[in-house]
Amino acid sequence: MPKTRKTNSMVKNHLQITVHQITFLRAQAIYSEVSELLSADVKFTLKLNPNGKPAKGSFEIFIQKSPSSDRILIWSGLNKGPPRKDKFPEAASLIESISKNIN
Repeated sequence: MPKTRKTNSMVKNHLQITVHQITFLRAQAIYSEVSELLSADVKFTLKLNPNGKPAKGSFEIFIQKSPSSDRILIWSGLNKGPPRKDKFPEAASLIESISKNIN
C-alpha cells in the first residue's frame, strides 16, 4: 500500500488520515476506496496506530489538515456493533465527513 497518493503539482489540501485498531487488509481497502472517491486535488497520507497498540475494542478514524492542526474525529466504532461489521465505516460515509471538514 502506498503511503502517499500523488496528484498534480497544484495540491490544495494535504490530509493525514489516522486509523486506530484495524487490520492491515481492512486499512488497505479503506485507503483504496477513499483514494478513488476523493477529488484529485486532495493528497493524503495514511497512518495506522501511530501511538502503538490501541485499547482493545477501539476503532477510530481521524483526519488532520496539517501537522500543526488538531485531529478531527471522522468515525468512531467504539459504541457500534454487534455485529462487528457495524464497527467499520463505508468509504462513502467517510468521504462525506472528510469533505465537510476540509472545506
